[in-house]
Order: sequence, then C-alpha cells, then structure tokens
Amino acid sequence: MKEKTRKTKSIKLNSVLYAFKVMLGIVSPLITFPYVCRVLSPESIGAVSFSNSIISYFVLLAGLGISSYAVRKGVQYREEKDKFETFVSEVFTINLCSTICAYLLFAVMLCFSEKWQGYLSLMLVISLTIPLTTLGMEWVFTIYEEYLYITLRSLIVQICSIAFLFIFVRGEEDVFAYAVFTVFVSVGSNLFNFFKVKDYCRIRIAFTKGITEHLKPILILFFSAVACQIYLHSDVTMLGYFATDREVGLYSAAAKIYNLVKTVLAVFITVSVPRLSYYAKQNEEEFRQLFCKVINVLMIFILPITIGVFVLSDEVIMIISGADYVSAGAALRIMSLTVPFSVLGSCMASGYLLPHEKEKQIMYATILGAVVNIGLNLYFIPKYGECGAALTMLIAEMLVLAVHIYNVFKAFRTQGVFKNLLQCALASVVIIPICAFLGGVFSNIYLFVITSVAVSAAVYFVLLLIFRNEMFRSVLSQMITMLKKRLGKS
Repeated sequence: MKEKTRKTKSIKLNSVLYAFKVMLGIVSPLITFPYVCRVLSPESIGAVSFSNSIISYFVLLAGLGISSYAVRKGVQYREEKDKFETFVSEVFTINLCSTICAYLLFAVMLCFSEKWQGYLSLMLVISLTIPLTTLGMEWVFTIYEEYLYITLRSLIVQICSIAFLFIFVRGEEDVFAYAVFTVFVSVGSNLFNFFKVKDYCRIRIAFTKGITEHLKPILILFFSAVACQIYLHSDVTMLGYFATDREVGLYSAAAKIYNLVKTVLAVFITVSVPRLSYYAKQNEEEFRQLFCKVINVLMIFILPITIGVFVLSDEVIMIISGADYVSAGAALRIMSLTVPFSVLGSCMASGYLLPHEKEKQIMYATILGAVVNIGLNLYFIPKYGECGAALTMLIAEMLVLAVHIYNVFKAFRTQGVFKNLLQCALASVVIIPICAFLGGVFSNIYLFVITSVAVSAAVYFVLLLIFRNEMFRSVLSQMITMLKKRLGKS
C-alpha cells in the first residue's frame, strides 16, 4: 500500500480548496438548472423531486449517522495506521449492513405503496444513490482533510455531468435521463473514492467486538439525522402526497436557490469541523478561538445575503428557472428568512456540540423540530401549498437554533459575537433602499440584479470598515497579505 506523508493541513488552504469545490457546486446548478427548467415542465421536475425525497430517507437509513461519527472519532486514530484501519473496517462493516437493510426495506415498501408505484422507474434509478453513498466512504478523505483531491475529483464529475445533461436531456420525454443525472451529480464522485480509499487504509469486513462500541454513538447520531431529515425534507414528501407535482416543482425551484445559498455559507463550517474536533480533545483554548472565528465570519455574510435574496427573490427565480416558475418567488422569500437560523444552527451543532460528544442534545433539538414541522405541515401544506411548506421550514429552523443556542451558551460565552452581529445588521439594512432605488432605474432584469448585488456589496463592506468591524478587518488584512505574497512570487 502506498505510504502518504501525513501533514497538518492549513485550515486557510482547506477553506480555499473547499470554497472552490463549493463554487463548482454552485456554478454547475446555475448552468444546469435553468436549462432543465426550460426543457422539463414543473410537473416533471416535481416528480423527480418527490422521488428523490422518498429515496433520501433510505439513503439516511443506509448512512446511519456514520459519516459524522467517523469524522469525529477517526481524527483520533489518523496518525496510527493499524488502529485507523481497524476503525475504518469496523465502521464500514456497520455501514454495509445498514445499506442492505435499507434496500430490503425499500423493496418491501415499494411493493405495498400504490403512490410509489406511480413513480417506480424514477425511484429505481435514484435508488442507486443508496449503495454509492456507502461505497464512497467520503468520511475517510474528510478525516485526512484531503480537500485538494476532493476538489479535483468534484471538478471532473461536474464537467462530465453537465456534458451528460446537455447530450441526453433534450425534451419532456427525457425525464428519466434527468433522474440519472441527479444520481451522477450527487454521488458520482464516490466512484473515484471507492478506488482511491485503498491509498489510505486497507478495508475488510470486520465483525469484531469493537463494533458494539461504535453502535451507541452512531445510533444517537442516526436518530438525530432522522429528525433533521424529517424537518428539512418532509416538506417535499408531504407536498407530493397533499399537493400536485406542479407545486412540488415550484417548491423545488425555490429550494434549489435556498440550498445554494446555504452551501456557500456552510463552507467555513465544513472545513473547520475536523480541526474543531481535534482541538476539543487536545486544546480547549484553541477550540474556543476557532469556534468564535467561525461564528463571526459567518455573521459577516449571513445577514446581507439573506436580505439580498429576500428583496430580489422574484428576479432570481425568473433568471434561474424562467417565467413558468415565477410563482415560486413567494416561497423563496420565506426560505431566505430561514437561512440565518439554518446556518447558525448547523454551526452550533457541527462546530460545538458534536466535537464535545453532545449528540443527545443535537438529537433532542432535531426531534423537537421534526415533530413541530410535521404537525404544521399537516395544516399549512393543504391550505397554502409550497408557501406553507416553506413557512414550516422557517419555524422548525428557528426552534432548533433556539435550543442549540441554549445548550451552547450556557457552557460557553463567545466573545464579540453580539457586537459583530449588530454592526452587520446595521450595515445590511442599506441593501433594501439600494435595491428599491435601482429597481426604478433599470428595466432589464439582468442589469438590475447584477447592479444591485455589486452596489449593495460595496456599500455594505464600506460600512463595516466605517464601523471598524474587527473580524472583517482581520479577514481583509489576511486577504491583502496573501495577495502581496502571490504578487511577490510572480
């Protein structure tokens, strides 16, 4: 087996690499989704989205909360080859068993559900996501912070998936090809992982006593993930049952933009989790400093993006999805308000509670959110359709964040967060009058959106400098230093 030199990766470099990967994930949908919306009807996209929502529960069952547990626990063994290989083999064995159970349950429920049989072909295609997720073992590469490999691999998959879409999805009759595309773009990277993982460890099926030690924390994370899946994704599932494929399609168009925004904002959280997990065991002071930095960096970007999407929701829908989806603007406005609660909740859970092995607190919060979400969906979806589903998502995210804040701040006081939040809020307010003024100046929708974003961003950052925002000045200083070094080398 090829030996690798294990070096401590720079969190700044990881952030840049992962940000590039995220940008690929953003650019790709910005190319493909507008094309799909103009080739396929809202009904067809709604059918694929509903099928995806059903399969996502079985992907969750197959995953069993293993990824989060493996990253947190695996970093403790990554410098000890034998222990790491034993750990990986035991976790993979559990994952393989849960995947088989998930597929069997899917087959049984498919036989007995008349509703599902109407989407049989789509569900069978999308169900390939289940084994590919398990075989990919993405968590091994996250443990070793191999973001260069992850980024290059993602670039190849994105290029291939875009080519596939334009070649094979040409009209309404190609909805099944679109389903194949969703699978490839979602887990196509895992095909690379399956062959690459042997460079890091040797994997075998291992029914050892160590498996029982992993099961309890894995199951706690699993139940937490189930609750999270319900309050985040039950909206599409329940829309499929209580509303029409068209309403599912409209909701999916708004959710696509919402998820893109969340993905961008979650970059710094994702690349920080392995390091936070390490510091939580080794150096609490280092952990506190990094956790504070993550929160404060997020604050700089969350509020202006939230307000910007809210104000420009109709225009963004028109540009991304086309005139057939303009009704989704109202749902997107509601979803934009969900962004700060969702991202900060994820930061509290993944950045603080999980590294400190407080899985139960995450589970209780998400179960509470799931119960409230389902109860509200039963009332709001039949009455308000996609807007009702978006509203229940907002309420659930607010509730979960409130519980996480209580659990985090009763044990740990972050420094400078509230001052930073106030400054960012004051600077963000100017986005509203700027967009209102420019809306009367530009009749072209593209010029209006581009100019609004550019002017709003410039004014916002200038105001942060005027307010002497410490975190923004620190980030700006680091960027200038990096730029000078680059220019000096060239």
